[in-house]
Amino acid sequence: MIQNYGFIQNLLEFNNPILYQQAITFKSYQQEIMAKNRAFSIKQECNENLFEFGQQLIDFYYYEFFVNENLPNKEHKYFSSFSKIHQLRQELLNDKNLAQIAINLGLREKIKVSINNNQNSINNQKIQAQAFKAIIGAQYFDKNKDLNKLKNSIYSLYKEMINSQCNQNFPTQIIQSNPKGDFQEYLSQNPELKYQVIYETEKNILIDQPNTIHKFQLQFTNMLQPIIKQGEQKKEVEKQLYLDAIKQIKNQNKQFINETQGINNSKLPGQIRNNLQFDTQLQEIDSILMQISNQNFQNQKARQT
Repeated sequence: MIQNYGFIQNLLEFNNPILYQQAITFKSYQQEIMAKNRAFSIKQECNENLFEFGQQLIDFYYYEFFVNENLPNKEHKYFSSFSKIHQLRQELLNDKNLAQIAINLGLREKIKVSINNNQNSINNQKIQAQAFKAIIGAQYFDKNKDLNKLKNSIYSLYKEMINSQCNQNFPTQIIQSNPKGDFQEYLSQNPELKYQVIYETEKNILIDQPNTIHKFQLQFTNMLQPIIKQGEQKKEVEKQLYLDAIKQIKNQNKQFINETQGINNSKLPGQIRNNLQFDTQLQEIDSILMQISNQNFQNQKARQT
């Protein structure tokens, strides 16, 4: 297993220090403090809800990690089925390993289990693991409930743990992207672009190959050449389809800008020409309003004198 977890030390960095204190404070300590200071009405939050929530986040990111790697895949050496991924989860994310992460991050010396810091409790693997889970739960709230902001650190941890356990080299940088979502968002802002996607499957006659080929074709109406992608992995083929579509649109826009520089507005396509005319009209209206405002000011000034 990994001996040094310094690469996720940023998990202990909080914008809100109160959340950090809550994450390392256990219910037993909370009860002792409140009982001792009952006359002062001291409120001390504990991590009971945070470590339960942190466990759910740890599991969520674990399975999302594999989905984003297009796994399981029956051709993969290690992760040919979800049962393999489930089994690895039991081996990697048990209390023993999470406790070791907590120790490496220095949490054992910081957690608050009792006022006297009972050593048996501090050295308990379950307590240490719960402290790490609580840190993950607290980080979610510290990052304004943004799952993506927490993702990079968690993914880095999983990548190193899996590489160490399985000698499986995942990419050194995990780049999260949603080409289809980016493509659809762009088109929602440019409704003049119409398109159609055709999806087909066909049998692969090659021996010792998957028997299904996935074929996508994306065609814009009255614009650009059709984009055709095919392959054995449906998700990967669809992803590449939209990546190429975005690239083609950008290239088309760049070419259009180069062609329209220095030409008369009357030669521009209707939508763009209308936008330019609308901007010009707004400028003219702003100018007229400014003139009226200045005239009213002068009239008011003249009446006062």
